[in-house]
Amino acid sequence: MRPPPNVKHDVYCVIRKRYGSIPAFEREKGLYRRSVTDVLCGKKSRKTQEAVAAEIGHTVESLFGGTQSAVADISETITPSHRINAEVR
Repeated sequence: MRPPPNVKHDVYCVIRKRYGSIPAFEREKGLYRRSVTDVLCGKKSRKTQEAVAAEIGHTVESLFGGTQSAVADISETITPSHRINAEVR
């Protein structure tokens, strides 16, 4: 299962902040090229999932396993739709 888009964005931000780029993180951790992007898009790679989860301080299950803590923590920060969009509905 892949994390929601807002969690995916946060993972990218944390890794870029610490390593400068996603490829630099992958090289440092001995991962295949584009493996982080692939995992965040839903592909399975236990090694990459473990590296990403450890880097951001979550367990693999909480980040990639469904609606556990990482998803819940982030979903509280989602803002409702813009007032103009709400009126259209």
